[in-house]
Amino acid sequence: MIIKPTYFVSFPRSGHHWTTGMIFRYFGDTIHYCETYTQPELRMNAHPATNLEKTHDFDLNVDPAGRQALVLCRRDVFAAMRSWYRWLQATEDFYEFLAAKQLYWLRFLARWTLPVRPDERRIVFWYEDVKANPVAFLAAVAQFMCDDPVDMERIVAAVKPGIHWDLMTESACCPKRTPHSRR
Repeated sequence: MIIKPTYFVSFPRSGHHWTTGMIFRYFGDTIHYCETYTQPELRMNAHPATNLEKTHDFDLNVDPAGRQALVLCRRDVFAAMRSWYRWLQATEDFYEFLAAKQLYWLRFLARWTLPVRPDERRIVFWYEDVKANPVAFLAAVAQFMCDDPVDMERIVAAVKPGIHWDLMTESACCPKRTPHSRR
C-alpha cells in the first residue's frame, strides 16, 4: 500500500489526534507521521519516508508544493476557541484570547477551505461532520491518500469509539508522540 505524501492541516482543537488515530489504525505501519513543530527533521521535505505531516499553519504560509492536503476544522469557532483556551491553560481573559485568535481562524478558513488553485489537491472536513459519521470520513480519507480499494471492514474497525491518540501504534519512521507542543 503506497500512501501519497499528505499534509494534515488542522485548526487547533478540531479533532486532529482523534482522526489521526483512525488513520493510523486503518493504514497501519504504512503511515510515517511527523509534527511540523516538534519534529522538523522528519518533515516531508527533509525525510523521504514521511507521508503524513501535521501542521496548524499558524503563519498561514504552508505551501503544499505538489503534495496534497487533508484539512480539518470546526464550524463552531466559539467551541474551538474555548477548547484551545482551556487546553493551553491560558491565564489571559478568554475574550482577549478570542479576539486575538479569531483573525487567525478567519484567515485559516480562507486559506484552507475556499476553492483550491488548479495545482493543489485538497479535501476539507469539518469536525462536526466527522463526529457524526466517522466511517464516511475515514473512507474518504483512505480513498484520498491511497489508490488501493477502500476496505470497509478495516474502516469500521478503525473508527471504534474510545480509541484515542495514546493507543496509536508507533510508525516505523516517526516515534510515538505525546500531543503537540503548546502554542
